[in-house]
Amino acid sequence: MLAEDKEIYYRTYFGQSHDYYYDKLEQYQAGHKFTFNFYAFFLGLPWLLYRKMNRFALFLILAVLSQTLLEGVLIKQGLIPENYIVAVERVAMIFWGLVTGGLANFAYIRQAHREVEKAIATSPDEETALAKLSQRGGVTFIPHIILAVMVIVMILMNR
Repeated sequence: MLAEDKEIYYRTYFGQSHDYYYDKLEQYQAGHKFTFNFYAFFLGLPWLLYRKMNRFALFLILAVLSQTLLEGVLIKQGLIPENYIVAVERVAMIFWGLVTGGLANFAYIRQAHREVEKAIATSPDEETALAKLSQRGGVTFIPHIILAVMVIVMILMNR
């Protein structure tokens, strides 16, 4: 079944940005798998959490942590000279921004496809499936609020 047959499901999952992402879904199905997302490039992890892309966010966190640990080892062993440290960090930041911006739409469309198929398969009717997709999709600020509270608590504990 093509996306046109499930348009209401996808649009419900995509939430307020349904036109943008439905267009990306149509491009994806036409064979244009990768498009660049400037919001993901500039905002990175906060954007992923906002879009409920927790798997991608976890991948990004682990990848950046691994890169940072490797960078630390290379600096400690003197393989990265001190005068290049800032340049290496900036190149890494741009690299991860490009990775995030380049893969964000692809990953989000795949996530939407999984969620739509799951909602349709596990729901007795269209109304229930749409309710599930409305809850599972869209956007959220909950991770941002939790992180802000954690930062505030840590600041207050260190006073």
